[in-house]
Parts: sequence; structure tokens; C-alpha cells
Amino acid sequence: MKKSVFVAGLLSWALFTVSFQSATARADELTLYFISSPTGMNWKSPKSVAQSVLLNTVAVMLGEQHSIGHAQTQLHCGGSDGQPEFFLASGMSNIDDTDQDLVLKQKIGLSVLYYNFEGYFEKNADVFDDIGSRYGKKHTNHLTFEISPSTCRRLQEYVTEFEQRGYWRNYGLPNRPRYGEGSGCSAFAASFPDVGGLMLPEFRAGWTRFRRVPKQYLGGDLNGGKKISIFGLAVDPESRWAAPNEDYKEIFFWDPDMMNRWVKYMYGEILAGRADLGYPTVTERTQYGYGLRIDLSSLPTPRGPIWLHDTDRDDSVMEYKDAGMGRMSPDDLKAWQQASNDTEERMNKALGSERVEDENGDPDSQ
Repeated sequence: MKKSVFVAGLLSWALFTVSFQSATARADELTLYFISSPTGMNWKSPKSVAQSVLLNTVAVMLGEQHSIGHAQTQLHCGGSDGQPEFFLASGMSNIDDTDQDLVLKQKIGLSVLYYNFEGYFEKNADVFDDIGSRYGKKHTNHLTFEISPSTCRRLQEYVTEFEQRGYWRNYGLPNRPRYGEGSGCSAFAASFPDVGGLMLPEFRAGWTRFRRVPKQYLGGDLNGGKKISIFGLAVDPESRWAAPNEDYKEIFFWDPDMMNRWVKYMYGEILAGRADLGYPTVTERTQYGYGLRIDLSSLPTPRGPIWLHDTDRDDSVMEYKDAGMGRMSPDDLKAWQQASNDTEERMNKALGSERVEDENGDPDSQ
């Protein structure tokens, strides 16, 4: 056995043991882990996205993981309510490198953002092997929620049914987990605070993106089999996102890189006394990265259904009910986008050394 593999195995096992003991000691908790992409994702324009995809693809080919970042969860219900103790670390992923084939060989362009991959449901050993291999790299930030026993049991029901119903078989960036569509890794992680009534406005503004992708950058089945070279897109000088009156396909998604950076940003802001999430919050540092622990155990447990349906859909408004965002009128969407942009600008200023430049020399989030 190679020494590096042996050491990684020991670290993974150590992390699992420490995390489980910590969860047992602190009773009812939810932890979200946010792993940054290898070289960062720049969403300033389609061109910068293409450049980021190429750089991260090369990094993955050289041994890195998670080309657009990753998110995972850990849930522990301590049993203080008289029910059996429950512990599960989980996440969503795809089973192979189909994304590389779609982009580089099949040339579907930015249609890859909407592609429905064959999913894989990560559980305990998968999660801790992944995180454990990052010991000392400081790429994995976390957010821990202290929650009530009843909220914990609602989340236990949710994740158990998600697995049993086989929703994990569909993996895609815009998939909505609470609608049974499957999920991307970040949407799956975000669905836990949504289901548990823990979704604060700061999370929505700091973790999400909305883009209008011009039809000209979509290939494959979404555009009559058209071929789009990712290399050509990466050097397109006229690349930009579509305006509302142009031909486009919209996408809303939870960005794992933003989630990761938001934790680091809030860690510094809280330590400096410049931020307050409205609930008791403490900062944490580990050999994996930055962390926050927030006490939301006083919040009531939602009584509504866990699983949602489109039977009352209204196409005149944007619907992101699974994201805890409710129905969004055009004015609501504009206000949310402004809040998101403002949050990202503040993060860029605070984490200036991590900024990247777009084609016009303007700083943008990795």
C-alpha cells in the first residue's frame, strides 16, 4: 500500500471518528460542508465560465476533484426525544466523467449546465474519505446548525425518503430536490435548511446565482444538435449573458464556490464585529478550513409538506419554492439579484486576494 494512500485513509477515519463523537456530544445538529473548485469558477460571462471549465477540467485530469466545487451534509439526531439516535453524512454526485465527454467531445457547450447525469448518493464513508483527503488544504469550509429535536427528525425523514424514492439517480445543477427531480450537490445541501425552516435571507443572497444563457451558446439536444466548441467560447470577445428580451434559457442554482467563500467571509466579519446573523453564532477553525456554528434551535419546525409539486404552477412568475425563496415576481427577482450582487461585491472586497479578473479587468468572484 502506498504511504500517501495509507495516510489519507488514517486521516479520513480520524475525521469520521472525531466528527461522530462531536455530533454525539452536541445532540441535534446539521452541518453543511462546502468544498471549493480546484481553480475557481468565474461566472462573469459565458467566456469566463468556459475558461473556468477548461482550467478546472485540466486540474481534475491531474488528480483534483469536483470541477465546479462540491457540497455535502452531516445530520445527527441525538435521541433526546426518546427516538433512536440517527447519524448520516450524505451528498449528491455523478458517477463518472460524462461532463468532460459532453464538453470536449460531444461539444454541447453551455448545455452541460442543464444536463441530467446519472447520479450517485454519497453516504458516510464517501463523504469522510472526500473531506479527509483535504486535511491541511483549507479548501473545505463548514456551517453547523444547532437545531431542535423535531426539526432534526423532519430532516431525517427528508433524507431517508430522498434515498428510498431514488431521487438521487438524477444529478443536475438546476434540479429541484423537493420536487423529486433529483439534485445537484449544492442544491441538495441547501435543501436541508430549506426543509428544516432554517433558510436565512443571508444564505439565499450569498449562495445563489441566476443567469440567462444565450441560445447561441447551447449545443446538443437543447439546440437541434448544434456543436459548440468550449475552446471557441473561451476566446469569444463578444461573449455576454442574454438580456430579458433576447432568446435564452435561464438557470438558477446554488453555487458551491460562493457557499464556500461566504463562510470564510462571514467568519472574518463576525470576528471583526461587523456582522450579526441575528442568532447566536460562533466561529470555528479546523485543518480543513473555516467554519460557523449558529444556534437555530429556537426556530419552530415547519409543518408543511416536505415534497412539493407543480400543480399550482404560475408561469408568469419565477418559482424557486424548493430554495426557500417563494414565488418571485419580476420585481422580487430584481431585488434578490441586487442583494446577491451586493453580497458578492462585499465578499470580493473582503477576500480580495482570491478575486479573478474578467476580460475587461473587472474583479469577479471565483
